[in-house]
Amino acid sequence: MYRNLLFSSFDAFREVPRNCSLCLDRAPVLHFTLHEIRPEDREPIKGFCCAPCAAHLIAKLEQGESWDWTEQEATLAGDGIDTSNLRHRLESLRAALTR
Repeated sequence: MYRNLLFSSFDAFREVPRNCSLCLDRAPVLHFTLHEIRPEDREPIKGFCCAPCAAHLIAKLEQGESWDWTEQEATLAGDGIDTSNLRHRLESLRAALTR
C-alpha cells in the first residue's frame, strides 16, 4: 500500500472550522490530506487538524509503513535475500517520522 500525508498552512481569514476535523475539540493549526492507495483506491481524507492530531496522523503513517516494510522484509528473508539495507531504511524512516 502507498500512503501520502500532506500538511499545509491555511488562510485563517477564509472559512475554516472552529474545531479540529479529527478530535472535534481543539482549534485547527494545519490543513491535511491523507491518501491511502489500496486496491479499492479510496478518496483522500481532507480536513483541518490540531497539533496533537497532526502528531497522531504522523504516527499512523509510521505504523502503517512499519507494518508493510516488516511484511516485505519477512518475504525477502524467506527467499534468502539480505534485508539489512531494508532494515536500515526502515529505521531511518522511523527516526524521521518520530522526531
